[in-house]
Amino acid sequence: MLGGGSTLAFDPMGRLLILDYADRTRSADEERGPPGLEELGDEEYRGPLVFRLTGERPLPAPRRLERIPPLFPRPWGARSQTTFVSRLISVAVTATGDLLCLSTAGELFRLTPDGTLGLFARLPPGQYNRTHLVAAPDGAVFVSGGFHVARIFRVSPEGAVTTVAKNLADPEGIALDDRGDLYVAESAFHRIVRLRLGTS
Repeated sequence: MLGGGSTLAFDPMGRLLILDYADRTRSADEERGPPGLEELGDEEYRGPLVFRLTGERPLPAPRRLERIPPLFPRPWGARSQTTFVSRLISVAVTATGDLLCLSTAGELFRLTPDGTLGLFARLPPGQYNRTHLVAAPDGAVFVSGGFHVARIFRVSPEGAVTTVAKNLADPEGIALDDRGDLYVAESAFHRIVRLRLGTS
């Protein structure tokens, strides 16, 4: 039922956030969900899961995600959801503790600390995979578009999307240094590109 964690991030309080995906078609028809996540099967939920490990109490390793209540969805239920959410593949945590999660459809969702998920921005149409996000101190987030999109985007704190760089060869990993320079792994050329933002 669990598709496997796709990406990780730490929030400002040092808690580990994990994205996963629930898909009933991955399990046999007679198989129930793992202990603690039975509601997923009962409600025929298919969609993203977000877990948050607090580390407040010692648990034996390895920790089992299916035994930890997810931060999203809450309350349970595909039936109670008004919209379908595509698979979430990348995550960044803002300074305020909100999660910005990118879907395979190029939708950027904001997940608040109380588990409320809402659409924040839409990137240009494309097939988004092998993507990464990085949050900036000013509240913006940068997105590497991956092989099919081949661009780097900046999403403002208000959700406005602008293109920072284009025609890149499979941009994947992305990082921001203390000076505001952006580093991008241009995977097809086996090199790291530095983008000096705000300079000509």
